[in-house]
Amino acid sequence: MLDFRPIEIKDKTWLDPLIRKGDLRTSDMNFTNLFTWAGGFKGEVAENRDMLYLRFGFFDELPVYAFPVGTGDFREAVETLKRDAEEGGFPFVMRVSQGALPVLVQHFGGEYDLDSSDKWNDYIYSAQRLATLSGKKLHAKRNHIHRFEEHYSWRFEPINKSNLDECRRMCEEWFADVGDERHVDFNDEHTALNRLYDNYDVLKPEGGLIRADGQVVAITFGERLSGDTFLIHFEKSYPHIQGGYTVINREFVRYILNKYPDIQWINREEDMGLENLRKSKQSYYPDRMEVKYIARWR
Repeated sequence: MLDFRPIEIKDKTWLDPLIRKGDLRTSDMNFTNLFTWAGGFKGEVAENRDMLYLRFGFFDELPVYAFPVGTGDFREAVETLKRDAEEGGFPFVMRVSQGALPVLVQHFGGEYDLDSSDKWNDYIYSAQRLATLSGKKLHAKRNHIHRFEEHYSWRFEPINKSNLDECRRMCEEWFADVGDERHVDFNDEHTALNRLYDNYDVLKPEGGLIRADGQVVAITFGERLSGDTFLIHFEKSYPHIQGGYTVINREFVRYILNKYPDIQWINREEDMGLENLRKSKQSYYPDRMEVKYIARWR
């Protein structure tokens, strides 16, 4: 069997080149997500310098393997994962994105069945459209910003070491207040965001904040996902600040486009089947969904 172990921060140095080789637009093919959410998703890695061997324990308590990417032979990598599942005494199940599906079909077409669920799919938006909020469909978003600007003197700031502690305190207040108010368990997300703060110097995420009347009221973190796509990891705004989420969303995308003019798409990740999160993501009218499948070998 492969020697799977929990993902550690030291793995970034050898995992990042393999991930970049895949150049996939899915949010789960990113080291920051793999590391920060490793506890909630039970993410594990088997060290291999040619192909990325990952598995997760979030699906029916059985391991789900990630689509292998890297510089090695793809078919051989899948066969290696299949043997690991067989030796472990469980069925072989692999997560595969829409963009990677043609490769799987080419090598293993007819050997598996595909399942899908809306809650797994990533929301993909035009970066230019999020930066301008143009068009009739986003009229309500522009109104949210107008109301915010009427009530607050504000500015956008990139997040760096000088304001990182303020951002962390704001997030601690958010989890304490919103979790109690909504009776929702945010423990996995709270842990993931803390892992980002604790390892900020190594992960080096891009970040932005909104300061209204001198106070940090909204923050966001993200990073380049692939050649033309930027990924949003976390986004938080005090719920009593009307328009806070809309402003941080728009201003951060503008900042990213100014810094990386070649970015065309913004990936705002999955909704995980959470109704409020789904409504929020759908309210921006995604340009497309990056569909993810579960491939079950027969």
